[in-house]
Amino acid sequence: MEEEWIMGAHQRCAPSPDSPSPRAKRRAYRWDCRFEEREDLTKRGPRGYDGGKKVNGRKHHLIVDTQGLLLGVKVLPANITDREGSQQLLQELRQKQPQLKLHLFADGGYKGKWEAWVKTNLGYSVEIVQRPDANTRGYWLPEGQELTEAQVKTFRGHRGFIVVKKRWIVERSFAWLSFDRRLNREYDLLPETTEAFILLSFIRRMIRRLAAFAQQHAVVA
Repeated sequence: MEEEWIMGAHQRCAPSPDSPSPRAKRRAYRWDCRFEEREDLTKRGPRGYDGGKKVNGRKHHLIVDTQGLLLGVKVLPANITDREGSQQLLQELRQKQPQLKLHLFADGGYKGKWEAWVKTNLGYSVEIVQRPDANTRGYWLPEGQELTEAQVKTFRGHRGFIVVKKRWIVERSFAWLSFDRRLNREYDLLPETTEAFILLSFIRRMIRRLAAFAQQHAVVA
């Protein structure tokens, strides 16, 4: 049986760059990440810097089903790309559950070599989901001809809302984690600790859903 899963990655806030004085550093850090005033600012453990998003910290890589419920998690330093992190996550998942045959939905960031790697090494099918006007940078037009309104709307800053298949599911799962204070910021020394709390968060959510379902379908004696 083939199941449909969705890949995604998200970053958590970590210390800001050093300021000239410790007091200025604490003030800037509280402003950027909204930490409590007396919280320890010394964050330890494996971390990295993502030059694209200009964030120093860790990334949370999740794979969820089409209901948004967790099927796998991997917490890695932010300098590890989404593709490399997802490869580690999928390899661990394959070792733990080799019987699964998956159909993966992923955004345009996973297109290309990652897609071919998954199909070749893991045997999973992959569907890249992105906007029809993604990566539009320009048009070749005859001299004197102007862009149409539809063409202008394909550029960044002018695009409207378009429903994209399955993309919102994993983002919603990340949003659920933000409701847990323990996961709203990166507090832990070890990535494995964060992974454990993410598992606990989804276990609690699933138990609540099961309890609500059982209550609705309870037989009145």
